[in-house]
Amino acid sequence: MNSLKTGGVLIYIILAFPCLLAAETMSVHTAIQHMLKTHPAIRAAEAEKSALFKMVETTQQGQNPEMEVGLGQKQDGVSTGLTVEATLKQPLVFSGKAEHKKAVALQDVLIQDFVIKQLKAELVHAVLIQAAQLELIGKKMTLNQKRMKKLNWIKQYINSRPFVSPQKRLELRLVESDLKSHQLEELELNAEADRCRQTLSQLVGQPVYGFLDMGTVDDYVDMKGGYDGFLRENPGLRVMALVVEKVRLETRVFTAENASRVDLFGRYASESASGRDQFLSVGLGVELPVVDKNTVMTAIQSDKQKALDLQLKQETQKKEAQWQVALSDLNRAKRVLSLYSSDWVLQMESGLDQAIDAFKKGQTDLLSVLELESQWVSAAYMQYTAQRDVINSYGEFAELSGKTSLSGDTL
Repeated sequence: MNSLKTGGVLIYIILAFPCLLAAETMSVHTAIQHMLKTHPAIRAAEAEKSALFKMVETTQQGQNPEMEVGLGQKQDGVSTGLTVEATLKQPLVFSGKAEHKKAVALQDVLIQDFVIKQLKAELVHAVLIQAAQLELIGKKMTLNQKRMKKLNWIKQYINSRPFVSPQKRLELRLVESDLKSHQLEELELNAEADRCRQTLSQLVGQPVYGFLDMGTVDDYVDMKGGYDGFLRENPGLRVMALVVEKVRLETRVFTAENASRVDLFGRYASESASGRDQFLSVGLGVELPVVDKNTVMTAIQSDKQKALDLQLKQETQKKEAQWQVALSDLNRAKRVLSLYSSDWVLQMESGLDQAIDAFKKGQTDLLSVLELESQWVSAAYMQYTAQRDVINSYGEFAELSGKTSLSGDTL
C-alpha cells in the first residue's frame, strides 16, 4: 500500500514537471533580450529602415542613360508601315541633383536608426516599470503572509484562554477583522500581479510566470556620460536634429532640380512604311529653367528650418526638465532607502515579535501590539516602494539617454 502511494506521488511530480519548468524564474535581462529581438514594433521599424536603405539606390537613376522609344503607323501610297523613333540620352552636366537626393535618402536611413534606438529605450523603460511593480507586489504578498501568520499566532493564544470574557471577545474581533482585511489585500495583490504579468508578456513576447529576477538594483543602467552624455545621445533630440539637416539637404535638391542640364543624345528614326527612310543623329541637348524657383523654395525651406530649430530647442528644454525630475526622484528614493533600511525593518519586526510575547504574558495589550504591527508594515512598504522608485528612475534615465545596457551587458 505504501509503495502504491509513493508511486502515485512520483507520477504526480512527473506530470507536474512541465508546469514547474514553465514557471521557472526569468531574469529581467533575459526578458529584455527576448523583447529586443522579437517585438513586432521593433521588427517593423527595422524593416522600414531596410526599405529606406534600398531607396538610396534609386537616387542614382538621374545619372544613368535614358532611352525614349516611340512607335506609330505611317501610310506610304497604298501601304501602311510601322514607324520607330528611339532616343538615347546621357547626362553630361546634372547639377549634382542625384548626389543631393542620395544625401537626403541616407539622412532618412540615419533618422530611422535613431527612431529604432528611441523605440528600444522606451520599451526597456516599460519593461523595467512593470517588472519593478511586479517585484513590489511580490514583496507585499510575502509580507502579508508573515502578517497573517503572526495574527494567527495571536488568535490561537486568545482562543487558548480558558474563560470567555468581553475582553476576549473584543480581542478576537480585532484580530479576525485584521485577518480578513489581509486576506482581501492578498486577493487584490494577486489580481494586480496578474495584470502586471499580462502586460509584461505582451511586451516581452512570451509568457511571464511568477516574478522576474531583478538582479542588483544599482546596476540597471550604464550611467556613463551623465548629463552631457544624455544631451548628446537622446534619440528624440537626435531625430529632430537630423530632420533639420534633412531640410537643408532638400534645399540643395530643389536648387539642383531648377538648374540647367546638358545631355548628349543619339537619335534613330525610321519614318517610312517601307522602312528605308532611316535617320541617325547625334547632338547636345540643353535644358534651361524658364522660371527661377530657387529663391522662393529657398525661402520656404529656410522658414521650415527655423521652425524646426525652435521645436528642437523647446524639446531639449523639456528633456532637460525630465532628466532633473528623474534625478530628483532617484535621490529621494535613495534617501528613503537610507531611512528605511533592511536592518531597520528587521529591527521593527523583532520588536513586534517581542511585543507578541509580552502580550501572551499579559505584559501589554493587544492594541499596542497591533500598532507596532502597523508601524512595521508601513516601514517595509516605504522600503519596497523606494526600491521600485529607484528602478523606475534608472528606467527613465535609460529612455532619456537611449540606452538599453543593463548590468554592463549591451543588449
